[in-house]
Amino acid sequence: GARCHDISMLQLHPPPDPLPSREGEKAHCEDIMLTIACIALFGAAGCIARYLLSIWAHDTLGRSFPYGTLLVNIVGAFLIGFVMEFAIRSTHLSPNLRAGITIGFLGGLTTFSTFSYETFRLMEDGRFIIATANVLVSVLICLAFTWLGIIAVRSL
Repeated sequence: GARCHDISMLQLHPPPDPLPSREGEKAHCEDIMLTIACIALFGAAGCIARYLLSIWAHDTLGRSFPYGTLLVNIVGAFLIGFVMEFAIRSTHLSPNLRAGITIGFLGGLTTFSTFSYETFRLMEDGRFIIATANVLVSVLICLAFTWLGIIAVRSL
């Protein structure tokens, strides 16, 4: 049968030694389960944050442009740069917590599928300039904010 390390995600949990003890295999499986729990809990928080930020953006900025999706993707781009650079430079962020934040929270917060759908609908409605602006602004600003997140950690 499959062992726990066969389902490890994103190299967060390297497989145990080739012939692990039962205790080592059990600890490895428990660590993977803790990571899954962190991803689930942080993912729920990210989904709620996305919903609230989207409502705020629509109420504040209007609905003529997909501001809510753009906002959550910009915030997520900054945070992924910040968290990953911090994780590279520090031992203060465990692999479980890093997975919870990046895969869970940011996975729930950001959305490429909604970005794609909204852009498609703009094109379908003949709003090609706004659709093109959405693509350019989203990609360029998100790349810039990822860079800003990295720079923020490097300047600490």
